[in-house]
Amino acid sequence: MKTRTKVGWIAAVVAAIGLYASTYVVRQDQQAVVTSFGKPVAVVVNQIKDTTAVREELEGKYGTEEISFHEGAGLYFKAPWESVELSSRKIKMWSGNADQINTLDKRFVYVDGAAPHFVRDPLTHYLKFKGDSTAASQALDTVIDSAIRTGVTNNNLYNLVRTTDVALKQDNLFQTPEGMPNAGNTPVGNPTTVENEEFKGRVKIEEGMYKTAKGTCSSEFGEGLLDVVLTSVGYTGTVKTAVEQNMISERQRVAKQIRAEGEKYAKQMDGGVEQKTQELTGEAARITGEITGVAQAEAKRIRATGFETKDDKGNPIKVLGYQQMRDYFDFVRGLSVAEKLNGRYVIGRDDPLLGYLPTPK
Repeated sequence: MKTRTKVGWIAAVVAAIGLYASTYVVRQDQQAVVTSFGKPVAVVVNQIKDTTAVREELEGKYGTEEISFHEGAGLYFKAPWESVELSSRKIKMWSGNADQINTLDKRFVYVDGAAPHFVRDPLTHYLKFKGDSTAASQALDTVIDSAIRTGVTNNNLYNLVRTTDVALKQDNLFQTPEGMPNAGNTPVGNPTTVENEEFKGRVKIEEGMYKTAKGTCSSEFGEGLLDVVLTSVGYTGTVKTAVEQNMISERQRVAKQIRAEGEKYAKQMDGGVEQKTQELTGEAARITGEITGVAQAEAKRIRATGFETKDDKGNPIKVLGYQQMRDYFDFVRGLSVAEKLNGRYVIGRDDPLLGYLPTPK
């Protein structure tokens, strides 16, 4: 009985050891290559970018080599004598050492770059480096450094330090007032570009570096590059002075252009304001003359003819005008003169009193 128990325990331990040796776990941040006596028999990948395209590519590649292909984290089975080589799938940052490089226009600059990368093809990476991270880093140094150096030496300094050739965007700087012509020679809203036929820009240069290094890293090292960027471009003493002078000259030119445009618009606006002021002044004078004329005519009419009003009881009262009052007082004065003459008065044909006597019937 005791012998059977011992055999059972031994069998259970052997089974547990065999089960443990026949399974392996791949985490979400890992990839694995399974080998049998040094020959790859299975691969587990956890891709980061372009999952569908990479899966189809790797699956076809491993299928031709009769290697089992798996994707995703989890628990996997293998033969007890097979070994598992795990590698990280995390995105790592390659950072180069700043180095002095000569540009196409013979300017020495200190250039430093960076490149995020990850293990794209774990099998190729394993066969190339056998898990040696130092060797992998040195290989990346060689390829990416070469791509950066080539990109710098094939372009002038102007392209390396600029991302666009637009020196001044006039959008929203000088909006032409409504109804006024454009004072500048350049249409408002259109950018003024720097004349440089060879301009590429820093972004395009970095794209060229990325394309140059991407193929080699993927096919030979199993590494996937996400980008290659220039983190810094430093100038040597003489180059720094020349660049600073160019920057000062460019800013002064832009400032001069802005001032010229502003002065043109100011002159046009001043002329428009003066013209508008004259038009308003003339119109006001004309309206004032019309109102004054109407008022004077009305006042003259009232003085000549008078007007009617009412007393406290509402009875109409005739208020004589100036001319009527003068005629009335002349008539009264004539009567007083006639009274003093006791009716004996010789009136000539041109005497004013003749106008106040009744006409004989």
